Amino acid sequence: TDDDGGVGSDTMTITINNVPPTVNAGPDQTVSEGGTVNFNGSFTDPDVNDTHTFAWNFGDGTPPETGILAPTHVYADEGTYPVRVTVTDSDFASHFDELTVTVGDCYLCAVGVLMYNFGIYKLEPFFENICLVDCSVGNEDMTFGQVKSLYR
Repeated sequence: TDDDGGVGSDTMTITINNVPPTVNAGPDQTVSEGGTVNFNGSFTDPDVNDTHTFAWNFGDGTPPETGILAPTHVYADEGTYPVRVTVTDSDFASHFDELTVTVGDCYLCAVGVLMYNFGIYKLEPFFENICLVDCSVGNEDMTFGQVKSLYR
C-alpha cells in the first residue's frame, strides 16, 4: 500500500540449485607391495540436510569400495595407481577427488653376513633369515653397500 491507498503485488520464482559436495581424497601415499594403505577422505556440503554415499576406485582392477569414507586397501603388485573417491549427495549431485598410491616391489632377505678375514670371504649364516619388507620405494635397487650397512 502506498500513500494514496494503491495496492500492488507481484510474484517471483526463485530457483535454488543443488551444489555438489567438495571432496578431498587425502594425500598421495607410498607403500610396499602387500602393505595396507589407510585412506582418509573428507568432504563438505553446504546442504546440511543431504545424506551422502561414497565410492572408492583403487585403480588396480578390484571392485569399488562403497559406503565408507576411510577404507583400507592392499595392493598385490608394484606400480603407480590412481585412486578416486566420489561423494554423491541425496539430490544426486556428485564430485570426486583423486590421489596417487605408489607401490614398491621390495622384499629383501638376508641369510647371513659376508665376512672378510685374512684375504678370504666367508658367509656366516644367521640363525634365522632377516627380511626387510619396508625398504625404499622407487626405481632404485638396494646396493651391496646399503645392505652391508644394515648390519653394522
